[in-house]
Amino acid sequence: MEYPKTKIVYNSFILPHITYGLVIWSQCSQQLRGRISRAMNKAIKTMYNLDRYTRTEEVYRIANVMNLDELVKLDKAKFIFKLKHGMTKVNQELTYNNDIHLYNTRRQNNIRPKTPRTERILRGLLNSAATYYVSLPSIIVQQDKLGRFVADVKEYTYSCRQSET
Repeated sequence: MEYPKTKIVYNSFILPHITYGLVIWSQCSQQLRGRISRAMNKAIKTMYNLDRYTRTEEVYRIANVMNLDELVKLDKAKFIFKLKHGMTKVNQELTYNNDIHLYNTRRQNNIRPKTPRTERILRGLLNSAATYYVSLPSIIVQQDKLGRFVADVKEYTYSCRQSET
């Protein structure tokens, strides 16, 4: 199978199964995420007809797709973007740190969820999503369109991946 057709098959049949409910099950144990990641690796290696001993980083570079951890980060960033711009029906508000006090601090424009401390699971999920969203470059965070935001986050992720190697 040619690579462009392979990518279409991957995006059509495999990726939707992985990304369905990604924000929720990304909070599961490392062991369970590892099982999903290994299944994803096997599928990509099979589709691209790669040797089973091919390094995982090389597999994702050849396929030009995001690994499981990168998909989780992208999904969390999209969730916070939608919350911030009122694109979701979730009854959750975001607060800026400068709403709490008027001191000039390095993190005064950082966002965080406005939830009581008793909602531990929801708070953990929202906090980790907001932390990643705030860590993105400001030029990406200032985007108004979801499609452009997602494209910029993917491009940023790929550039970070290449700078690590």
